[in-house]
Amino acid sequence: MAMDRLQKIFRLKPTQIIIMSFVFMILLGTLLLMLPISTTNNSGLHPVDVLFVSTSASCVTGLTVVDLHNDLTVFGTIVCCS
Repeated sequence: MAMDRLQKIFRLKPTQIIIMSFVFMILLGTLLLMLPISTTNNSGLHPVDVLFVSTSASCVTGLTVVDLHNDLTVFGTIVCCS
């Protein structure tokens, strides 16, 4: 029902909705992982590293360029694994 509303309002095809949902999820994950509360040193990670981790987590690849166990707090781990 909500999908029908989105299609009527924005006139989007189902494939466009799927792509936009992935982009939204990646950007939201990137923003949340860039918060100081997400890292153990409270300074945040490099934006390119965070974007890579968020994209990899969203696409179920699981590759990382940082040590998630040592660099992320519980909040950051929840964001990454959700």
